[in-house]
Amino acid sequence: MRLSIQRVTLLASVMLGVLAVVPSTTQAQKALVYCPVSVDATGCNAIVTALSGGAFPLGVDRGFDGTGGTVDLKTVDLFTYSVFVVPSLADGATSQPYAKLRDPEVVEHLKAALIGRIALWSGSPDQGASNRTAKDALIQNLTAWAAGAFGTAKGPGLVGLLDGSSSAGARYDWLRAITPFPNNRPLRVNAKSRLLRGRQKERIGRRVIACPALHIGPSPLICTGLSEQ
Repeated sequence: MRLSIQRVTLLASVMLGVLAVVPSTTQAQKALVYCPVSVDATGCNAIVTALSGGAFPLGVDRGFDGTGGTVDLKTVDLFTYSVFVVPSLADGATSQPYAKLRDPEVVEHLKAALIGRIALWSGSPDQGASNRTAKDALIQNLTAWAAGAFGTAKGPGLVGLLDGSSSAGARYDWLRAITPFPNNRPLRVNAKSRLLRGRQKERIGRRVIACPALHIGPSPLICTGLSEQ
């Protein structure tokens, strides 16, 4: 009898240990938004507002350096999130909001975790006060698609919005660093990458807004988006 009790106790301990280290679907029903609070938090705040509630019942966190209400991107458990969202930002001579995403520790941490779907939208639906309903719906659908493979990938997806940095050659270098995109050649947005131009961008924009989740396949979605006007 005593031996049976010991075995039950040991089994319970093992199961608790497994549950503690394996993220469940429920635990991953959160979103993490890159939020350089000390540089530019405008887009971050709009995305957090758009995503609060709905598909992420456990909440939306801001990620940066652990200050100003953010979690530290160097140490946070990224596997408790189903998607990581990078707002539309722009590096320039006076400020570099993407700098944290180039920090070697942050890069290593993110690259090891971002194993889900990748959705890139070269527009800025997180900017501007007009058409907020349509822009919020676009943000919600992009994140829903990127987060949708968490159960299979066992890791968060990524949504990246427009990089409007002043140096064209440096745009999206943070993306190359934290994702499987090749580092030895430029990030080319072409037909094979599903780039859409002209009137096509309007059609894809409306389609993304209209559908609850994208069904485009496992490859990255790269396309132009709705304007912020």
